[in-house]
Amino acid sequence: MQGDTVKIVLHIDEELDQVNREQIEQAVSQSRGIVAAHINDKRHHLMLVDYEPQQLNTTEVLNQVIQQGVHAELVGGI
Repeated sequence: MQGDTVKIVLHIDEELDQVNREQIEQAVSQSRGIVAAHINDKRHHLMLVDYEPQQLNTTEVLNQVIQQGVHAELVGGI
């Protein structure tokens, strides 16, 4: 069904300050097929990404985060 989204959790290995977290959130959120990207305010290593599976897959989402200069892994869907 067109318009459905999927939410996944990614783990970012680096310890990021607030400015870097906001930059990554903004860059990933602006990527094709990404609806929203947010790093948890209390657990800075966890990022929630909401994306459109009709436009990209989990590997492509993960690569969008890695392209921001961090190491990250897929934790799973929610």
